[in-house]
Amino acid sequence: MPSHRGPLLSLLAASTTLLAQEQTTIGRFLTADGAPIANAVVTFATSRQDVFDALAPAKVVTTTTDERGAFKIKLQQGDVHSLWATGPASAEGSWCSPVQEGVVAGNVLELRASERVAPKPLRVAVPKELGGGPFTLEVFAAARHAPSLRVPLPADGVVTLPPLPPGQLTLRLLAGNGRVVVGWFWANGEKTQPAAVRSRVVEVVDENGAAVANARVAALVNWSTDGSAFDQRRPIDALIEGPPTDATGRSTITLAEHAAMGFVAWTNDRHARLANTRPYVVDGVPQQPKQGEGPDEAAPIRLIARPGPVLRGTLRRGTTPLAGLRVAAVVDGECRREERRSYASNRFHALHSGVTDAEGRFALHDVARPMRALRLAWDLGDGAPCYALPRKDVPEAPLDLDVATWPLVTMALRSHGAAPPSTSHFLLWPAAVERETTPLVLVGERSGQVRGRFEPGEWFVFATDGERCAVQLVVVPAGETATVDLASQPLARMRGRAITAAGKPAAGVQFHTHGWQSSGPVSFGFDGWDKPDDPNVQRLTRLLMERVSTIHFGLVNGQRTDADGVFSVPLLPMRNCAMQGYLDGYSGLAVDFRPAEDLELVLKR
Repeated sequence: MPSHRGPLLSLLAASTTLLAQEQTTIGRFLTADGAPIANAVVTFATSRQDVFDALAPAKVVTTTTDERGAFKIKLQQGDVHSLWATGPASAEGSWCSPVQEGVVAGNVLELRASERVAPKPLRVAVPKELGGGPFTLEVFAAARHAPSLRVPLPADGVVTLPPLPPGQLTLRLLAGNGRVVVGWFWANGEKTQPAAVRSRVVEVVDENGAAVANARVAALVNWSTDGSAFDQRRPIDALIEGPPTDATGRSTITLAEHAAMGFVAWTNDRHARLANTRPYVVDGVPQQPKQGEGPDEAAPIRLIARPGPVLRGTLRRGTTPLAGLRVAAVVDGECRREERRSYASNRFHALHSGVTDAEGRFALHDVARPMRALRLAWDLGDGAPCYALPRKDVPEAPLDLDVATWPLVTMALRSHGAAPPSTSHFLLWPAAVERETTPLVLVGERSGQVRGRFEPGEWFVFATDGERCAVQLVVVPAGETATVDLASQPLARMRGRAITAAGKPAAGVQFHTHGWQSSGPVSFGFDGWDKPDDPNVQRLTRLLMERVSTIHFGLVNGQRTDADGVFSVPLLPMRNCAMQGYLDGYSGLAVDFRPAEDLELVLKR
């Protein structure tokens, strides 16, 4: 761990222009016993980093394995990929590999397939309330960046899906016009049926109670993936949109029962977001029912659409305005609901983008609130994206952003002579905000580093490759270039074996964490952190504690037991603190995640 007196910053003498580059990536596709699989299609589903991921759908590139099962492809540095391989087709089916997430250019890859997969028949029972269709089934494979597959649903409800990577399939049902009518249900065996559906009337009014016509209305649904929890969700993923409001400000949304976690409405200059259950908070204003009054499922859901703030700013390089650049902002917000004995929040993601004019000015209208964080970025087209410090709210004064003062930063996770990590994640927060916000999440290159132009200021950085981690305050200075070395230390581990009540190995069980509890003063077992009176240690501890849940969510969620039920779960080296969670399919079994060896977990459903 570096000294707490400050990060290691090496300023380079000359400015460097980082151009987007391609790098050759190689790998092999093999059976479980190591036999090569020839003539298989290797798929790379590709997206940009963090904010830029929301600007465009993922692109897909493919290549084919040769007789040795080998493949080679050129990938763009800075992109992030979901990877899998399928084929070749035969009477016995096709080999399919599990999905590898977080693949970057230059990785040396190995994909394994344990069995052949035949085309899968799937019967979908359409609820009678939806009528006779026509309908389209939209299928999402268990991959973070994979595009969806759309299949027309015949009258008998039976579709045949091509071989897909192993993992749970997520489904949506679309009407003939492409509108989602049932969102997020899952394939279970060869037959699946969406939950019972119902219609909810949503009424949109302005702050004076007048109806707002032609507003867009959508239900916010609870949905998550099996991929890395460090990966950010696309803004569109959680919305089921209904028809625009009519002259009375009303719209009817048909969706699976209990699917809606909240409702949203927006126009060009207004927005509203609200939690589904009462009592609730709307745009920060408590909406309390009368004593003894419960939710009225038959009553319209009333949304008050208020004008949103405008994020204004100017992009320039010294005195030269930067015209024609697309500026992207992602708002991570939440609709809060408060109940007698619990507090819950329904997270949402809203994308805003605009293009700078001839004077370099931009204006992003109706920025959604309430927000946890505002992440702002743009691309100069030279392979070095610009990342602003995440903000807690829209600033009142226009931003004046001079990229001439934003250094080209190379931030590297060092592992004391070990080989560079195959996948590394960098989580960056504004150090000035000492409460949890959504971080900027970047995936490192093959060399274990990230590069881009960062807003000068103080950043709090957590970086990990799954085996080691670094925690550091980084002061990015105004200038041309800077190098930040993040010295890493080993993560702690919870190791053991999970067995069923019958004493058999519990294979493939996934771990989840959702909070933490302390049994005394919390501290961290990093080298150099054993000085509790050191102001720098105190500040790092406070900053890290505010973000413990986010970090452990990424470290723990997605970890699974192997074929023998053995597990090794990475954790921060914390004292007097345990993460709380459960194991997939065993939600009644509470688990305290803390560093330990030779644990035995007996899983009872």
